[in-house]
Amino acid sequence: RKGVSMLELIIVCALMSIVVGVVYSIVQAGLAFYMDANSAMEIRQDAMVGINRLSVELRQSSMASVQVDSVSAVKAIVFASPRDTTGAMAPTADGKMTWQRYICYYVGPYQGAQALIRKEETISPAQTRAPDPYGEAIPRTPAYFSTLAASSKVIARHLYSLDMPKSVDTVEIILSCEVSTRHRHLIELRTKVIPNLL
Repeated sequence: RKGVSMLELIIVCALMSIVVGVVYSIVQAGLAFYMDANSAMEIRQDAMVGINRLSVELRQSSMASVQVDSVSAVKAIVFASPRDTTGAMAPTADGKMTWQRYICYYVGPYQGAQALIRKEETISPAQTRAPDPYGEAIPRTPAYFSTLAASSKVIARHLYSLDMPKSVDTVEIILSCEVSTRHRHLIELRTKVIPNLL
């Protein structure tokens, strides 16, 4: 009689289960590697976007208007910008630059983690001298901006730390982002910015 014995059937099933197990392990390892690489790339992009955006806007400011707060509960930097909400500069009729907005970058909560958040407020009326955010009737402090009803924009997620030591003419920005999947991914970026508008 032709057919398959019970022993042959058991051996084939055992071999098939081994092959399926090996294939599953390979697919699982590949998927885990992809998720790790994707997480690392995501935080690298977040950190790059955060530090680039902050440094570009800060470079277009004046050191006289830069206020850094790295000791209070809300780590932040507040500075004046000569650009309006469309990104254009609006000089006076005699060609003097006008300061249009206060911009604040601060560390705040976002989806259960820390993030670099950006808020802005129009300076009204626009000023021809670089204004001091803390010298206003209502000081434009990080606490003020964190409670301001203006819309906020998340610039970098997965923030681990933000430090901004300030010297006489430069601000150093040290931004670290972290995410943990199977492995802990931490990236730290540093740059020095010289606000160069007078």
